[in-house]
Amino acid sequence: MKKILVMITLLVMLCLCCLPASADDLQSFAVQAVRVSENGKLSVIVFDPQEGQLKEEGYTMTLDQAPVSIQSISALKDAETETTWLFVVDLSILGAKQLAKTKAILTGVLLGSGTVLGAKDKVAVYTTGMTAKNIQLTNDSAEIQRQIEALKQDRGSNQLYAQAAAALNYLETGKDVQDRRVLVLISSGTNETSTGMTYEELSEKLQKTKTTVYTFALKADSKKVEKYNALARSSAGGQFYEIPVNSASVDSEVQELIRNEKRFRCFSANPAEAEIKGKTISVSRTDNTRVSDSIDLTSDQQVMLNNAVERVKVTPTPTPETEEESAEDKNGDDKTEKGGLDTVQIALIAGAAVLVILVITLIVRKSRKNEKNSPAPAPVPGPYEESDGKTEVVNNQAPAVSSLMVKLDSVGLDETKTYSSPMVDELVIGRVPKQSRLIVPDPKVSGANSKLTYENRVMYIEDLGSTNGTQLNGMKVTGKVVVHQQDTIRIGQTNLRISWEKVK
Repeated sequence: MKKILVMITLLVMLCLCCLPASADDLQSFAVQAVRVSENGKLSVIVFDPQEGQLKEEGYTMTLDQAPVSIQSISALKDAETETTWLFVVDLSILGAKQLAKTKAILTGVLLGSGTVLGAKDKVAVYTTGMTAKNIQLTNDSAEIQRQIEALKQDRGSNQLYAQAAAALNYLETGKDVQDRRVLVLISSGTNETSTGMTYEELSEKLQKTKTTVYTFALKADSKKVEKYNALARSSAGGQFYEIPVNSASVDSEVQELIRNEKRFRCFSANPAEAEIKGKTISVSRTDNTRVSDSIDLTSDQQVMLNNAVERVKVTPTPTPETEEESAEDKNGDDKTEKGGLDTVQIALIAGAAVLVILVITLIVRKSRKNEKNSPAPAPVPGPYEESDGKTEVVNNQAPAVSSLMVKLDSVGLDETKTYSSPMVDELVIGRVPKQSRLIVPDPKVSGANSKLTYENRVMYIEDLGSTNGTQLNGMKVTGKVVVHQQDTIRIGQTNLRISWEKVK
C-alpha cells in the first residue's frame, strides 16, 4: 500500500512540474499585427508554435465578439503583409571571432538561400555606435551587404539596452515601418554594466509592444544569459540563441530562426462583406488548448473598415430577379422602338387610366367618411413583455410610428439584459421612467440620456445633453449620427448592442 501511495505522489509531483512548461507554451500564441485594406479586408499576422496548421477550421476569429469568417491562412512570404527587421549589434564585444560570427548571422538570416525576407520586407543594421537618425531601411541585397561589411569593433560603445529601447521607439513610431516588426539583438548576453537603461526598464518597455525579439548571445560563459533569454521569450514568438565563441559555425541557430519564422502565418478575412464593424480582433484555436490572443485596430484602421462597410451597404449586389426584370424592360423597349403603339392600344390604355382614377377617388371618399364615424383610438399599451422572459421598462410616452421593434442587448455582463420597445417618433433612452421610454438602470446614465429616431428607413441617435455623453462604436456622439444594425452604444457605464426588426 505504501508503495502505491509513493508512486501516486511521484506522479502528482511530475504533473505539477510539467504545468509551468505547458502554460508557457499556451502563452506563446500571439496576434502580432493587422493590416486593413480599403475594401475592408483584414490581414492578421498570428504566431502559433503549432507548426503546419494552415486550415481555417482550426481557428476562429471575432471582431468585437462578432464572428468573422476566415477566408484563408497562408505563410508570411505568400501574404500581402510586410515586415521591418532591425538588427542591433553591440560593438563593444566584437573581437575578431565575434565580429566574424555576427556577420555570419546577418548573412545567413538576410542573404542566405533560406532568407526570411519577403519581396517587400525591409531591414537595417543598427549598432551601439549609431543614433536612430542613421537607420537606413532597405530591401536591396547590395545595400544590406554593405551595412554588414561596415561593422567594426568599438570598445567604447556599451549601451545595448539603451540602443535597444531606441530601436523599439523607432519600430513603434517610424513612418516607414511596416505591418510587422522584428528586433534582433546580437551581444554577449551579459550586459549588466550597459549604460543608459537597465534591463528591467527595457523589459517593461518591450512587454508593452507587439514586436518580435530574437537574441543572440556570443559568449563562452553561459551562466549569465538568463535575462537576455527572458527578453526574447517575453515577446511575440521571440527566441534566444546561444553561440559559444569557439563553435564551428552558426548554421544551426540561423536555421532554427528561419524555422521559427514559419510559425508566423497570415489570416485573411473581410468583415466588411458581412457589414461587421469593430475595434478588437481576437483569434483562437478551436482545439482543446483554448489559447487565444487579440489586437486593437488603430483609429485610422477603424475608419477604413467603417468606410468599407458603408460602401457595401449602398452598393447591393443585383439579384437574378432584378437582372431578369432589366432584360424584360429592355425587350419591351425594343418592341416599342420597332413597332410603337397603334391607335386602338392608346385608346384602351387611356380608358383604363380613367377607370383607375375613378376607383381611387371613391375609395378615398369612403375612407374619410369612415374616419369621421370611427371611435377614438385606444390608449397606448403599457410595458411590453417578451415571450422569452426578457423585459423592457417603458412608460406611456408616444404611439408607435413604424412596425419596428428596437432591442438593446447589454454587452460585457455575465448575464445579458435586453431592453426593447416598439419604435416611436423619439425613442428616448435614459434612467428615469418619467423622462424615458427605454430605461437603463445605470447610475451614470442621465434621466433622459439619448434618443433614437427612424427617418426614411435610417436609424439615428442623438445625445440629449447627458452628463457623461453617448458613444457609438467608441466615438463620442455629436449631433445626429447614423446607427447601423449591431452597432455598440455606450451610455454611462453600460455597453448596448442595438438591433431592430419588423414586427409581424
